[in-house]
Amino acid sequence: MPRRRYWPRRESAMTSWLVAEDFDSSLPHCLDPATGEEQAFVKVGQALVDALHRRGADTTYPRTLPHRLRSAGLADVGASGHLVIYHGGSPEAVLQQANLDQVGPSLVDAGLVTAIDLQTAQRLLRDPAFIANHPLMITAWGRKPR
Repeated sequence: MPRRRYWPRRESAMTSWLVAEDFDSSLPHCLDPATGEEQAFVKVGQALVDALHRRGADTTYPRTLPHRLRSAGLADVGASGHLVIYHGGSPEAVLQQANLDQVGPSLVDAGLVTAIDLQTAQRLLRDPAFIANHPLMITAWGRKPR
């Protein structure tokens, strides 16, 4: 799909299933922040979401997918969510670290987090005792009616 707002029309030539998915960033990046350091991690995660919003992203869009598919005339519409919970030092943490390496300095420059918050989040991502989560991945599907 070239644009998020594009949906097949009823007269579409689509003959099989359409699957659309995206991250919904409504959950904090640490579901149970028990320490001040974990709260700093949540702050950095929220700053990432805020930066996306400042650039025009709608991180709540995925939760509208089932309704949009149904409104587009698709049948057998369904959806599911998948939440990845990971430990520091894991491949999932390395992915989040890459995100912070790429945009972390701009979050500090924009005043969304402090340098200490960013350093804390980066350190936690290397700590195997740390537990965090990625945003909720919502997958929705539907098919052209027969």
